[in-house]
Amino acid sequence: MTFDPFGIGTTFLSLQHAWLKRPEKLLEAQRECAFSMGMLNFNALAYMLGASPHPCTKAVSADERFADSIWHDNPVECLAMQNYLTYTRWLERLIYDTPGVPKKESRSGAFWTRQWLNAVAPSNFFWTNPVAIRKAWETNGASVNNGLRNFLADVVAGDVQTTDTAPFQPGSNLATTPGTIVFRNHIMEVIHYHPMRDKVHAIPIVMV
Repeated sequence: MTFDPFGIGTTFLSLQHAWLKRPEKLLEAQRECAFSMGMLNFNALAYMLGASPHPCTKAVSADERFADSIWHDNPVECLAMQNYLTYTRWLERLIYDTPGVPKKESRSGAFWTRQWLNAVAPSNFFWTNPVAIRKAWETNGASVNNGLRNFLADVVAGDVQTTDTAPFQPGSNLATTPGTIVFRNHIMEVIHYHPMRDKVHAIPIVMV
């Protein structure tokens, strides 16, 4: 039995079968991708020859991964960003527009694809992130050293720590009220915390 609580494998298997049933549409989509990537290479060649071509693909203003000007001013980094954005947007749209499957399934596939594509973005790796390299140069390697220390601390803790837990002491500045799970489903869990005094307010407080 395969461990797949979110049904990711089943979803992508269904999407794959749907596209295999329509090879002509898949070929058309692949041609579109090849054309877009070809335009990026043409722009790169034009730049090498002294021209100033406009970017084929631009990052949206809300995309903080490529907010730094170096992604746009440096031609090499700009080309890397455009390649990533062009391919990822094409793949997301391809999965979202999968013919012959329920929209719920194609939306689910597009969602999980987006999570993976976001994880492998060039901004998430040191050697493909010019901002991180520049910061390492400016700090004489201190930023890299701090990053390694944080990584090792996460390894020791067995978790990706997003806050310093040292100041929090259970029973001192962190509540430890006993409670009971009164309802649970695949979306939420309702916990009833037991009263610590004989008298309590008539109207309970609900925290979400």
